[in-house]
Formats: sequence, C-alpha cells, structure tokens
Amino acid sequence: MTPSTTTYSDRACVDTTTGSPSNVPPGLHPTEPPPHFLQTCGGKADKATRMYAAHLKWRSDADIGTIHRRSHPHFSDIKEAYPHFIHGRSKRGMPVCYEQPGKMDLKSLFKRGLQVADMIHHLVYSTEYMTHVLRPIISSETKVPSEPLPGCIVVMDVGGIGMSQLSGDLVSYLSAAGNMQNANYPGCQKRTIIINAPFWFKGAWGGVNKFMSQEVRDAACVCGKEWMSELGKDVDLDQIPKEYGGTSPHGLKQHPYEVQLCDYVRAGNHFAAAARAKEEDKIEKDAPSKAPLRNFDAQHFMFSPTLNRWVPDEESNDFDSPARRRLRSYSFEDETLKRTEEWVEYGGNRYFDAFLLVGLMILFFLSA
Repeated sequence: MTPSTTTYSDRACVDTTTGSPSNVPPGLHPTEPPPHFLQTCGGKADKATRMYAAHLKWRSDADIGTIHRRSHPHFSDIKEAYPHFIHGRSKRGMPVCYEQPGKMDLKSLFKRGLQVADMIHHLVYSTEYMTHVLRPIISSETKVPSEPLPGCIVVMDVGGIGMSQLSGDLVSYLSAAGNMQNANYPGCQKRTIIINAPFWFKGAWGGVNKFMSQEVRDAACVCGKEWMSELGKDVDLDQIPKEYGGTSPHGLKQHPYEVQLCDYVRAGNHFAAAARAKEEDKIEKDAPSKAPLRNFDAQHFMFSPTLNRWVPDEESNDFDSPARRRLRSYSFEDETLKRTEEWVEYGGNRYFDAFLLVGLMILFFLSA
C-alpha cells in the first residue's frame, strides 16, 4: 500500500503535507481501498474502490475528520441511558467494550428530545476515538504496532432485556446504525460475545441470523451464563473486570481507557466553547487575556499563538500526567453546550451491528 500522508494530530485527521484537516483516515491512502474494505467486498478491487470512495465522501460531507473538535453535549445522557464502557484490551491489542442493553432506557431519552443523529454522532465519535486515539495507546503499552483500522471486541450482556425497552425510535435507530456501520466501518467488531442470554434468545437467533452477513455470523457467539471460557479465548483474565469474573484492578466504569474517553469529551466541549467565545468576543491573537471564556479554567488550558486557540497545558497529552489527573477531578459546570455547527445527517446512518441483532431478535421473538 502507498504510504499515507494523513495523521491524527490536534484532535483531528490532518494532511501532513498541508497541515489541513483531511477526510482520509490516518494511515490510509485516498485512492487505495484498505484491507477491511477489500475483505468485505470479497477481494473484488473495483467494488472495494467504489465502496471506499463512498466512505471518503461520507467523511467529507459529515466532516468526520474533525469530529473530536466539536462539542458532544449528549455524551453523559447517552452513556447513562445505554450503559457501555471500554475496559481493557484483547490478546490482539484491540479495545474491549462491555455493553448492557438489558439496563438501557433509550426510549425515555428519545422522548426527552434526543435525535437519531445525536446517537449516530456518539457512535462515530466513539469509533474514531478507539481507532485513532486509543489503539496507539494500547500499541505503546503492548509494544505491538497498531493497524490504522477500526476494530474492537464487544461483550454484550443481554441479561434482563425485555419488551418494555423497545420503541419505534429505537428500532429505527438500530436499523440505520447498522447501515452506517456496514458502509463505513466494515468488520469493526472483530468479535461479539453475547452473554447472559435468556432461554428464548438462541431460538430467536436461529430465525434471524440467516439474514445477516457471513462476517457478522462468524464474529458473533451467543452464550448463556457459562460464557467465561468463550471470553477467555480473546481476553486475558487480568483485562476482564471483576464484575464479569476477571481480575482487573479497575471497576467496570473506572478503567483508564474509559476515564480518558470521558476526559477527552469534556476537553472537547471546552474547546468548542472556547472557539464559540472567541468568535463572539473577537479574541485578539496577541492579547488572549482580554478574552473571557465560558467554562474556562486557566489551570488546565493556555492560549497558543501558533494554533490561535486555547489548548490543554503542556502536560495534558500525557495519559496519566498530573494535568490529566487534575482534569479528571475538576468539577465542570453542568450546562448544556450548544453545538458549534449544525450536525450534518449522514447518508447511510446509525449503530452497532450487534445491537441491531439484539433488536431484530427481540422483534422476531415477539412476532413468533
């Protein structure tokens, strides 16, 4: 593959030759389809090239390369309504995500005004974070070079899932999310382990899996309560949280990977607020002290004349630096940040294949 001219820097995908934001993912080439597109297209180069070109257009139209520079005001609400956490890494150096659809309450979140586009924004934000921010961190820990491709292991705990959690908005979201994932992040979920499945789950699965791609069927495994041996094939015991029978020293929600994601979103919201304040108050490049910033704390941020914006202090890029520990303990104002720009709805749309499978299986069971 031809060497890439794109890197991830300053919370965005950047062209190294021009220094400008790029719609090409870091490590990939603008015209050569990457391996996961070729695999999805059965090795057919022409088909993969067309699919990859459509993906790059989607990234350009929706400005995906700079998604981490924009505000994510619904992050906490979505995490609460659909519990999901990054905890540890797989034996192959991929993030492991634990999802708990049995505890979800997305129906009430949609009733309070959340839009499907907001959920898509969250999904893409998280996928881009795991690919371009977290994978290099894991690579530095394991000393194994990371691939510039999306990939994760999903442990989906469906214990307690029931009919009361379904709604028309949720089903619409699941369908559109699956379309977006298939078109733009093919093969992202390297393995999906469905655990604590109720007695009817496998029967429902048998009725719907024939409609799924071979790739999805091969990656998924439905388990009841005896699932630890299956999970152990992909994840070492010290990377599994104690809540799920492992020996990880961190609680499910407290792993450094998850903590950093929360920090990253908070800092991004501050960047967006600072950019908005800069425009409104006409911040002078050579006189930052005259610029009042909303939600701003000088202990953690400083004005960069080179970048012409507020940035974290010099320590904040270190994974566990004193600045990051201060940032985690800092109490941010609890106000809703308006978007800095209107979100462009995607041309494909919406959420995880595995979550889609759960929704379809429940519908199949109800109609049986």
